[in-house]
Amino acid sequence: MVGIDETAAIQTKLLENLVLRAVGPRLGDFNGSLCMVSTPGHILDGMYYEATRPGGTLHRPWSERNDPIFADWKRWSSHHWTLKDGMKTVPAIARLWAEALVEKDANGWSDTNPIWRREYLGEWAADDTTNIYQYQATLEDGTPWNQWDPERLPSGFAKLPDTFSDWLYGYGLDMGSKDPFANNVFALSPSDPKRELWHVYSFGKTKMYAKLIAIHLIGEEAVEKVLRGERVDYDAPGGGCLEVTGWPAAIVADLAALGEAVIDELANVYGIRIEGAEKKGKHATIEGANGDLVDGRIKILKGSELEGQLQQLQWKRDEYGQVKEGKGDRNDHADSFIYIRRKLIAMFATGQVAPETRYADPMALDEGDASTATEFDALLNEGGFGEDWG
Repeated sequence: MVGIDETAAIQTKLLENLVLRAVGPRLGDFNGSLCMVSTPGHILDGMYYEATRPGGTLHRPWSERNDPIFADWKRWSSHHWTLKDGMKTVPAIARLWAEALVEKDANGWSDTNPIWRREYLGEWAADDTTNIYQYQATLEDGTPWNQWDPERLPSGFAKLPDTFSDWLYGYGLDMGSKDPFANNVFALSPSDPKRELWHVYSFGKTKMYAKLIAIHLIGEEAVEKVLRGERVDYDAPGGGCLEVTGWPAAIVADLAALGEAVIDELANVYGIRIEGAEKKGKHATIEGANGDLVDGRIKILKGSELEGQLQQLQWKRDEYGQVKEGKGDRNDHADSFIYIRRKLIAMFATGQVAPETRYADPMALDEGDASTATEFDALLNEGGFGEDWG
């Protein structure tokens, strides 16, 4: 085995030459292997960056090695751990983590400080950029703020607090092109004066075409009934996410790439009506979400892919010096979050928080036209899809 230590400190071109020209071609002589080891660096580019960052082109987490999408994987295998991960089992590591917290306090570092994130949390962070989302898992005294870790139901959904009994749900979908399909479900109560949004479910998977999305939402049995021309109770379809939530107050999805075609098929074939996400003014939408995060009105599931993206996504400067989202950064869960947050907040503001029309009946089994848009839909869909939403 050949090991390269402090890999992030090596110039990107030099590292590529070392791996691809000097060492790599000679590994086959003795069936050898090559290992790159390092904390993340401050330059978000190069082979080591792509092999270790979530969503990187060379990145396959060891924990996901049995996922079908990595069946023929021939690239790097990524392994990641921190002092905090090992503190529960190794006393010496627990001591090092305690010293790290002292160092953090002595330097006045916040949770988003790039040095703290790189050297102690193992996250990629540039020195000259800021986080896109103002997500703060806990306050400085340890009080949970944007993060919550509730009991999970057998379905994978979070068990909501018993503070309210009139919970409504909203689904944010990102159909994905280069990124996987993502679904993040949020709950809210019309009786809540704080207007808090509770993240209750997160799902992501590649190669999700319309039928698989329908199965994810209403269950395989209901999908087969639809295809046989039988009636389905969409409030209790017998499977999928809707079996847990009933028909939600809103389902929104992006119309970019193949999204519009998939949404049309879901409505016309499977009777699942999904609204196109309002995508006008993305920066303003992110600012609105950040305001709710700072005020603690949004609770995100601990350990979810959404939490990871909210913690790690950063603004980057393009060749003209303009600050934008990174083109190569995976943001499917973050985008689905701001789609549904924007919709639900608008419903709160207008008092429209009851469930909308349940579904578009593809077989005309019910009287009336369930796919007719409401006046409220018209108010919220002003067009304007010219902005870059990743």
